[in-house]
Amino acid sequence: MFDLPDDLHDRANQLLDFCPAENWNVNAFHFLKQVLPQDGSIGIACSGGSDSTFALLLVFSAFPKFSSRLSILHYNHGLRGNASNADETLVRGLAEKLGLKCFVEYPNEKQTKLDENSLRELRLKFFCRVQHEYDIKAIVQGHHLDDIAETLLWRIPRGVSVDGLISPKPISSLGDLIFVRPFLSFSKVQIRESLKKCLIPWREDSSNRENTYLRNKTRNLVVPIWKKSLDRDLLKGLSSTRKLLEQDSQALDYHAMKGFEKCVSGQELNFSMLRNLPIATQRRVLGIWIKKSFLENANFTKCSINFGQLTEIINHERFKSVQLSENCILKRKNGILELSEVQSITPLPNISVPANSIVFLPNGGKIGVARVEFSRKLSNFIFQRKVNQSHHAYISDRFGVESLFVRSRNRGETYHPMGAPGTKKLADWMIDRKWTDVQKAQTPVFLNSNDHIVWVPGFPPAEFAKVSKSGTSVIHLTYEHSDTL
Repeated sequence: MFDLPDDLHDRANQLLDFCPAENWNVNAFHFLKQVLPQDGSIGIACSGGSDSTFALLLVFSAFPKFSSRLSILHYNHGLRGNASNADETLVRGLAEKLGLKCFVEYPNEKQTKLDENSLRELRLKFFCRVQHEYDIKAIVQGHHLDDIAETLLWRIPRGVSVDGLISPKPISSLGDLIFVRPFLSFSKVQIRESLKKCLIPWREDSSNRENTYLRNKTRNLVVPIWKKSLDRDLLKGLSSTRKLLEQDSQALDYHAMKGFEKCVSGQELNFSMLRNLPIATQRRVLGIWIKKSFLENANFTKCSINFGQLTEIINHERFKSVQLSENCILKRKNGILELSEVQSITPLPNISVPANSIVFLPNGGKIGVARVEFSRKLSNFIFQRKVNQSHHAYISDRFGVESLFVRSRNRGETYHPMGAPGTKKLADWMIDRKWTDVQKAQTPVFLNSNDHIVWVPGFPPAEFAKVSKSGTSVIHLTYEHSDTL
């Protein structure tokens, strides 16, 4: 289907002449130089697009003695029908011409979740499986300068620290996976021009031109305007910024380790000393301590809380304890932080909520339901969006206070918060907010007699339950969580 040149080896060498190793990222290239001679196997993620084809051919050409230790990894999502299959055909053709092993995987079942994170998770699971089965030491990816710009714009609105702003990194890890990105010093334009000069074909993914995903919107609509509006080279400046931020991150890590050594005492952490450190250092010290503790205690399941959130929680004057995972709780007592095992998270049972009452929940939280007069002052308070949605909600009184109850969320149930564009799974809303497993399981879900969700603390009330300005009374729902949430 693709007329790949018979002299692909020569063209790969020509490509290396245009893009010599001294122009690659120094740390990433040095990593590959260390791993390959030591019987290390390297996987190269290749979609068939220009970036990954560029990465494949350059790594192949730069390490001719170790081609037997290189393999190609391709995940065919099958989202574009024949076009997806054509991508795979090109990748298999490249593998055949270069004499490399090629691992290809497909979804086990029809994909219903097509968001960026879900598709990425599928690829990561594939990478993990191949890595363990074939003892692959690291995976090369074809990220480039433009990806730095996209990632920066993509992450800033989410609220990120220095570590979040230095992605993609030349070398990073995710669990046991190590990713190497040697080509962060090349722009998209440089990559494509170099391939064209060497008459090397690649595949264009038509979905990249669609603005369905936030990443594509950033790439297609925002970055081009950003480039045009400046009086200097944006990508060159961002490359320098990323490098400087990475150096700052390394300095923070260094000082955090010094702080950790001062604060740690056996299995405990001196909270009084920790509080004297800058907040950014506290975050890192907590991270070092908890990760180390989880590694040493095989019974602890994966920590499900963000260290930034955790730093805020433990510094609250009323803080006593917080659950970090299904079976690990962090406690503060007499100026000391300690971790201990707990039982698995227990979901909240179905609980009927009597009218005008306060109900205490098994997890230590409490809820309230009451009908209140709908005054002009309350109307302004609600419609000016001053309600703290983590603890309060006002819904229409047509449901009656006698017909409400609470429980933990059920798998697969959906929710349409007021003001949201539509309905989706409650679990997905929670994932979007980066809730911990404990929050997901033990935040009460308020329902009416038809088992329809009217409110989940942390979100606006349901669209169908919203208050009408013409009413005379409304139902006031309240929730106070325990220290362990």
